Formats: sequence, structure tokens, C-alpha cells
Amino acid sequence: MALGISVFASTLASGAASSTGVDLGTGWQNINVQVPTMSTAAAITLFNSSDGGTNYYQVFIPNVNTSTVAAPAFTIASGVGANGGMVPLPLGGLNKIKFVTSDVVSGGVAFKIICSN
Repeated sequence: MALGISVFASTLASGAASSTGVDLGTGWQNINVQVPTMSTAAAITLFNSSDGGTNYYQVFIPNVNTSTVAAPAFTIASGVGANGGMVPLPLGGLNKIKFVTSDVVSGGVAFKIICSN
């Protein structure tokens, strides 16, 4: 079986804190985002849309290894934005996504979303 790979892009414009939405399609087993070095060391949160990109909602992940079950937001640490890096995304079937940063960036940022199966 041949390995299928597709690369998608989501752009964060200069002076913005929210990227463009991207439709990843369906059926991907592995989804990773390549975060470039950004002008601002901002944390990045993941958002998903279930209505084709009209409304986006923050993605939360269950954390059952705590005394009380919690669902913290999926956040890419600011150090990744400061230095660049690759981060696996816990999408579990979600396919219309965008990224929101904790601060605006200058110069713009282009995220690469690498999907494979």
C-alpha cells in the first residue's frame, strides 16, 4: 500500500491573531502542523468548524490523568512559535481547522499541515 501524503497551508496575516481556515478532507491517520518561527512568541490554539467554516470552536482534549477529569484546550506552546517546530494534531476526524494565536504577529506566518495515511 502506497503512503498518501498531502500538504495544506493556513496563513496568518501580518497583524492578525487568527489564520485562514483550511479543509483537510477526510481519512487522514496522521496530521501534523509545521509551525514556522514567528515574530512573536505566541501560544497557538487549534479551532475546528463543523459547518463548513462559518463558525469555529476551540478544540479541547481530555486529560484523565488528573484527580478530576479535565478538558484543557489543545495549545501549542509559545516556545514552538519562537523557534519553529512540528506538532501532531489530535483531530480525531475533525477536518476544517484554523489556528488562533495569543498575540498578533508581524510579517505574517504560513502554517503547513502535513497529512498522511
